[in-house]
Amino acid sequence: MTTEDEIIRIAKKMDKMVQKKNAAGALDLLKELKNIPMTLELLQSTRIGMSVNAIRKQSTDEEVTSLAKSLIKSWKKLLDGPSTDKDSEEKKKEPASSSQNSPEAREERCEVLRDYTNDLSINIKLEMASDELKEMRKNLTKEAIREHQMAKTGVLLEEEIVKTSGPV
Repeated sequence: MTTEDEIIRIAKKMDKMVQKKNAAGALDLLKELKNIPMTLELLQSTRIGMSVNAIRKQSTDEEVTSLAKSLIKSWKKLLDGPSTDKDSEEKKKEPASSSQNSPEAREERCEVLRDYTNDLSINIKLEMASDELKEMRKNLTKEAIREHQMAKTGVLLEEEIVKTSGPV
């Protein structure tokens, strides 16, 4: 029996324990798992982490929960561990343009746009606006400047008086 088959067998037993809400024997299964050399590929293909976590949540036995936690922590270290030479070679072969379109790069660009304190975000938003919005913004700015200048000099045109006072 291969290690993958062994892990799948243990996962099925754990899933049955969770369904029956009976964690008797879980400690033995967790000890078996601890002795099996685990790889990232095995974790992903067997999804054993899900079964161990389900047992951890359901069990009231301190020893079972602590062993399950330690297994999960050690498996998480596999995720953060150093990448293999094969992974680094694949990353080198990847074209630079695809990294610009990656979800991380896209999220970073969106984050810049959401940042109101960043002058770049304001400029980008102005550049991205449609021509109609640009024209509307330009007219509103001109009108605001004109009204401000009139208020300082105290000069109001007749049409401005009519607009502000309403119908007579």
